[in-house]
Amino acid sequence: MNLEIFDALAKAVSQHRQLELAYRKPGQRQTEKRLVDPYHLANINGEWFLFAYDHARKDVRTFVPRGSNPFKRRARRFERPQKFSLEKRLRDSFGVHSGKGEYDVLIRFKRPCGRLHS
Repeated sequence: MNLEIFDALAKAVSQHRQLELAYRKPGQRQTEKRLVDPYHLANINGEWFLFAYDHARKDVRTFVPRGSNPFKRRARRFERPQKFSLEKRLRDSFGVHSGKGEYDVLIRFKRPCGRLHS
């Protein structure tokens, strides 16, 4: 991530300033405007993520900041809810990806990967 973008996002998080993002979802071509309250900026597995309350979706969402995603820092301040915890949000996730419900997962390997010891 560009150092200027990182600095601006970090300041918005620490100063509790709303952001207006022109955000493009991974795999999409068009951008969408999003008004967000940035709660936390974190590096997870070598990639930066912004965890922010998205006003249009009325939910905390995960954004991938990139150099091509322009944003404006708004003058309006917000209060981050005390109940927000990045640790709790990521507890049952795979990296930053999560879903609702519980699932059984079957992993198949093409070749033996090791021996089971009894």
